[in-house]
Amino acid sequence: MSTYYKFGGYEPSFHWFQFRLQDLAEAIAGDTSLLRSVDTKGPVEVTLGIGKSGASSLLLNEEQFQALWHVYKRVERAPSRVFSPRDFESLSPIDFDGAESLHRKLKRLTPRKTKVGYDTSPANRVFHDAASAGDGRLRGLFELNRCLYRLINGGIDPHKFALNGECASKIRICALVINTWTQDGRPADARKRNPKILDIGVTSVDPSAPTLQATRTSTHFIVKESNMLNKEARKEFRYGDSKEAALADIASQLRSLLLAGPTVLLVAGADTTEDILNAIDIDTSSWAHGIKPLVQNDIAYLQQPALSPKPYYHREDGPSTYQSHRSRSRSPTRPTSNSNSNPYHSSRSSTAMSSRTASTAPRTSRTPSESLPSPRRRQYLPVYMVDVQQMYEKLKKTGDKDNIYHIAEYLQVEVPVGTTPAVNNAASGKATAGGICAGNESRLLIDIWAAMASGAAIDEQHEERALVQRPREASRQAAHSQSGTKVEPAATAGGLASSGVYDDDDDDDDDDDADPFISMQQAIQHQESNGVNPGDDYYDIDSDLGSDMD
Repeated sequence: MSTYYKFGGYEPSFHWFQFRLQDLAEAIAGDTSLLRSVDTKGPVEVTLGIGKSGASSLLLNEEQFQALWHVYKRVERAPSRVFSPRDFESLSPIDFDGAESLHRKLKRLTPRKTKVGYDTSPANRVFHDAASAGDGRLRGLFELNRCLYRLINGGIDPHKFALNGECASKIRICALVINTWTQDGRPADARKRNPKILDIGVTSVDPSAPTLQATRTSTHFIVKESNMLNKEARKEFRYGDSKEAALADIASQLRSLLLAGPTVLLVAGADTTEDILNAIDIDTSSWAHGIKPLVQNDIAYLQQPALSPKPYYHREDGPSTYQSHRSRSRSPTRPTSNSNSNPYHSSRSSTAMSSRTASTAPRTSRTPSESLPSPRRRQYLPVYMVDVQQMYEKLKKTGDKDNIYHIAEYLQVEVPVGTTPAVNNAASGKATAGGICAGNESRLLIDIWAAMASGAAIDEQHEERALVQRPREASRQAAHSQSGTKVEPAATAGGLASSGVYDDDDDDDDDDDADPFISMQQAIQHQESNGVNPGDDYYDIDSDLGSDMD
């Protein structure tokens, strides 16, 4: 059974170290943490759980918890609750390079001292109202795409995150771009029923290749019935010869391409794409929106939520004796790195963790009806649609419908020379007309997906990209001011989008004088050198929250 223990977030499984977050961070990600392997300088990987509301939590899996419980069981309380995969929309990896970075994250996940009955932490306070409806599913899908990318590249332990480890070898990855005539003045229902399609691009990737850059095959179709529309703006297909054919013939070939086997289909706008495909007689009724049924281990997710553990007794000592929950019990003496008897010693590996007997961890009580389902052959759907546009919006925390080239610019994805739009709006910096080639754009769509899926967890990636965008936006504003052109600022990760979509960054400590070409790491170091920790600007939580958190 997959069991998880929440140590960061609303209503955690345990309150160790009398709520001292720095001590908890040291135990989990410090240089002498038991969760480290021989490499004491590498990051510590724990589990990020995205809840049904969209709120995030930090979790330890059973093996990691046992490693810590082996040391702290004599002085700390047993966990009050354990979790199963069913409690979350997604489980995914998140890395911390040391105790300080984990401490910053824990502060953002810790609720304020209120009695309102919901999560008031800086990181999660936006997810309790109706405006955030659907955020859990969409943020979870972002994280599951991170998992899929790592499954393809062999960079993740499927069991640790309750994933379907075989899915990477069963699927194809395709990107589909369909360009329609934007000047179509017919009523909306007519455009939906009979869209004027200009061209269609498909790029397929063999997921068994070592990287997603290898073995790409791109196809570009030009619709014969519409070949005179917007002709002056069409770009040359860079990856082969374009094929001009009647729409019915293209639909037949497209159907064969998409249904050649279980396919993860990357699109920019799932609902619109589905409407167009249905209009050209490609049935999407059996397709899945998202990759949740593909990537998650369905056996693990069929389990009932874990119950609270029974009172735990030390086998060698009889019933455990704990001080009152509000008392100030001492934590174990912090060990030194050169102590041979150090119970935290970094030479302990994951193998050592797993060798501990099951009696060292608290037990959960389960009824017979909660036993594991019988193994069964997994059935795959023909297509799992991934809305890359939606991933971008959740990452950026904005409702802006940026085009594919603007998204690539934001994510710093290289766009091949000669494929960018021919006409740009100088006031907004966005393409407004021309420069289309669905074949080139389908290739770019895979790069955009990979840029997000290969990156850090959603909130960490949001902050990292904000650090890069803020000085670039300031430089762009300054350039337009000098030229006398008024420009509306793009909705970056650091500001509230005009659509009212949430943004949990309240800080006003942007450095507008920063080098516009500064790298991501330099930007992070630049802010830290000025005493600014990205994302920690809400409040300075006490190092010991005390009994008010009960």
